[in-house]
Formats: sequence, structure tokens, C-alpha cells
Amino acid sequence: MNGHVEENASAAGPGLSLTISGLHRTLGPDPRNYVEIARIAEHAGFAQVVLADHVVMGERTDRYPYGAFPFEPDEPWLEPLTLLAAIAAATSTVRLGTGILIAPLRGASLLAK
Repeated sequence: MNGHVEENASAAGPGLSLTISGLHRTLGPDPRNYVEIARIAEHAGFAQVVLADHVVMGERTDRYPYGAFPFEPDEPWLEPLTLLAAIAAATSTVRLGTGILIAPLRGASLLAK
């Protein structure tokens, strides 16, 4: 040990992960609400914040293979890579990721950035 205290709990081992979705239902459509929830999660000791990706949703949610789809087809989906960049600017230790990223919905150059 070099005497350095690790500030990021996720580097020390498994930690709590928070998947953020559906905040528009209770907090309204402002993306800043997602950023604030991520800041609160980091302060509370969460190791990771995750966003899901469904840029568009088809009408046939009954075909969702994992049970009842939790959202209506017309509910808003924020673009996760852009929102994660905003969260990264407002946090310092929490790890960020996508629970799913639908690559074919984006151009290869955009996704590579």
C-alpha cells in the first residue's frame, strides 16, 4: 500500500449501481434532473450510474422479450451519450455507462467519438 486513499468506491470492489430512467414521470422533462440525480447518487456512495438507450420506440411493445415494457411508446428518451457527458461534467468519482446502446441507430463516426 502506498498510503493513497482511493476516493472511488468502485475501484475498491463492487458497489451499488443506479440505472436512471423514467425521471420525466415524476420530475418533469428537464435533463438537468438526471444530472442532479447522478450527483446525489455519487454523494450517497453509488459506484455507478447507468442510462438505457432507446432513441425511438416502436408501437409493438408487446413484443418486448423481457416482460411488459415499462414505458409507453411515445414517452421521451434522452440520448444517453450526450446526457452521460453532462453527468461526467457534474460528477467526479462515479462510473458512467449505458445499460444498452443500440449502435445501428447512430452513424459509425458519431458513435466512435
